[in-house]
Amino acid sequence: MAKYAIIRIAQAIPTLLLSSIFVFLTVRLIPGGPGRAMLGADAPESQVKALEASLGLDRPLPVQYVQWLWGVLHGNLGQSLVNGIPVVELIGPKLEATLELTIAALIVATIVALALGVTSALRARQLPDVIIGLVSSLLLGIPNFWLGLVLILVFAVGLNWLPAGGRVGILVSFGLGLKFLILPAVTLGLGVGIVQSRYIRTSLLEVLNQDYIRTARAKGLTSGAVVLRHAFRNALIPIITIFGLQIGGMLGGAVVVESVFGWPGLGRLLIDSINNRDYIVVQAGLLYLVTLFVLVNLAVDLMQGVIDPRARRSE
Repeated sequence: MAKYAIIRIAQAIPTLLLSSIFVFLTVRLIPGGPGRAMLGADAPESQVKALEASLGLDRPLPVQYVQWLWGVLHGNLGQSLVNGIPVVELIGPKLEATLELTIAALIVATIVALALGVTSALRARQLPDVIIGLVSSLLLGIPNFWLGLVLILVFAVGLNWLPAGGRVGILVSFGLGLKFLILPAVTLGLGVGIVQSRYIRTSLLEVLNQDYIRTARAKGLTSGAVVLRHAFRNALIPIITIFGLQIGGMLGGAVVVESVFGWPGLGRLLIDSINNRDYIVVQAGLLYLVTLFVLVNLAVDLMQGVIDPRARRSE
């Protein structure tokens, strides 16, 4: 297992390097250049060139990249062009809020996926399976922002059970923080959980038709024991890989959900920075999101190695 983990970590390093190049070029290849994007289309050319010179944007791209990467490796991501605050200090609290929302949404998605997926598999082609399939198809057609608005209208405006937006840190006040967290977490996690439930159903049905499952049933084991002891672990192998990709999708979906609920996270900061043309913060925020996505997939690969010995032997 140690060798497998070392190989996977070594493979993640060039991925992170390529991701940093992508983030670096994304901002600098804006039509007209980042200087023009920050100052606007009507700004005099002399001001644009002066700003780009002050930020080092007039140097060759390879030189800019090496200097920027050196700063990133030393924890220096620059300063915000709007308020002059170091980007690390600006992003830190926002990243904490985004991770809190993502973890809560992941819990919601896991509960929904297991409840619907296992029920559909055990009641395949029966009434519960048909109802779950119809409801899932309906919910999957609803965009995140629309679902969030509906939840606000029902549970915040109509029933007045939960707040419509904002955030209180769950570590500051668990009860109050949970109230602010429920609606955005359900909005972000519900769709992922429904998608994942279909994979769980398919994978579990495939495993339940194997010979060793029929043997376990012939020994007199109950359906619950067969699923928990024999079927579920093997069914998890393809599910975990897909779940890892969807967690990365949650980080992207958090941008929309944070805007709907006024959640002060990294996604909302990115949108505000784009509107304010603060490309330094945009660049750093994208780097954080891409790095999180790579690390999540690395964790998924390691989990797959723990669950499936065949993955370790293949390395």
